[in-house]
Amino acid sequence: AAEAAGGGGGKKGAAGKQTEGWAKDDEVTQCFLTGVKFTLVQRKHHCRYCGQIVCADVSKKTAKVPGRGVSEAVRVCDVCYEQLERGDPVCIAKQVAKLRSESETARQQAAKELANWASMDPQFADKGIVHAFEALRAPELLTELLQTATPDTQAGVAKLLSAMLGYDEYRELLHEERELLDAILALVRSGGTESKVSAMSALASLTASKSGRSEVRRAKGLVIVLDVLLNTSHEPLQEATCLVLANLCEDPTGDWKQLQQNGAVFSVAHMLGSASASLQEAALTLLAMLCSHKECREQAADSGVATSLTPLLGSTKPDVQRAALALAQQLCAFGRAADALLEAGAASPPPGVLLS
Repeated sequence: AAEAAGGGGGKKGAAGKQTEGWAKDDEVTQCFLTGVKFTLVQRKHHCRYCGQIVCADVSKKTAKVPGRGVSEAVRVCDVCYEQLERGDPVCIAKQVAKLRSESETARQQAAKELANWASMDPQFADKGIVHAFEALRAPELLTELLQTATPDTQAGVAKLLSAMLGYDEYRELLHEERELLDAILALVRSGGTESKVSAMSALASLTASKSGRSEVRRAKGLVIVLDVLLNTSHEPLQEATCLVLANLCEDPTGDWKQLQQNGAVFSVAHMLGSASASLQEAALTLLAMLCSHKECREQAADSGVATSLTPLLGSTKPDVQRAALALAQQLCAFGRAADALLEAGAASPPPGVLLS
């Protein structure tokens, strides 16, 4: 049996410590951290912080655990020891245990907790925390959940991945999980609306790096993302899709040509009529990048973009106005588009005014 009586349900251990939430001794056959199987020789030990059952090799340290009602240092696993030393706000092992559970509610709660931490605290990228996720085999777990969990859990996991992929350290870690990108793209292709938005946001984070963009191209991801752009009217999904495509257009490849040939300019131009400032900015940014090419400027002129662009040049949102000016600068290199802007009431922006 695990030392200190390890059942759940609020029972007391031999030293009177609260064990509520601990992994149940009779349900665990292998170490939570290493996967080693327990035997009469390889004994079970509960970590007093995360409550998981681990082997002696990874639970030799002691630390003071806040909120346990005891002042002395107690036995904890290696991952939790490092977390307690740093003062991390979230117990990683406890959340990963929830992600490994059969409860979809617990999985969703854990994904949300970790995503909130990742999105708000740069300490999330500390090398010790990255190592903890690696030690807990989180990349494989997240991939499996994207493939097999319920839509709500898939959306939560994709949102967590979006936050994680915002850090170079996690892009490197997750790059090693070969099936992860395929799982994200599968969700973009056929998931529910919220799952698609979260998965597309994860792609936006991934394609912020050149290596991430190369991965997406190798996986034929541009075709999938373009198909979403051309067929969705859901504004949060449109916004995330524009971000991905703008990232892909950063590189000197033929991606822009594929967008132009499939009529993406017309679809994106239509988004400028949205009341969402963030969608306006994303669409303007993508159009400005596309309209650095003559063929796209011609399509933009044919789409009547000048009518939608002109009021955005006077937007009270600085980011929207900046993006609108960048697009206007590109259009002014094409006579017909420049004339359309003037006819719509926009003055041709003088040199030196546009923001770089």
